[in-house]
Amino acid sequence: EQRMTFVSQMLKMATCEEVGSTQCSCTNPFLCHHNKTASYRLRKTNPLVVKYRAAAQRLRTNKRVGEADEYEARADELDNDERVAWTKKVEEAAIQKGARMIEGQRASAETMRARNNAIVRTMKERATERIKSL
Repeated sequence: EQRMTFVSQMLKMATCEEVGSTQCSCTNPFLCHHNKTASYRLRKTNPLVVKYRAAAQRLRTNKRVGEADEYEARADELDNDERVAWTKKVEEAAIQKGARMIEGQRASAETMRARNNAIVRTMKERATERIKSL
């Protein structure tokens, strides 16, 4: 049960846009686009690639295989460039999100440390007062 709550919290943290952002009030949060980040599977194909592939298929049905291969090669090259750019974008976003999460954890750790130091200081003061009163 603790593991499931930990996993659900980690998923919530990983899917939030920024650290500290609140979840939306959509009816189905798993299908909502407010809390999701980009992933490798969400890349949309460039419309030009779709046109090139459709043209290549039409040329193949008309038995113009040489021209179809040229269009297919153009589509593959353009799609590969798009995939590389998308991968870099997703990786940079993940790195930035990790840095924001670390900064958020660091800030909360600093507040906890300050609160803890204040408690320790008051306890020491009370202990010294009690020792003096003995």
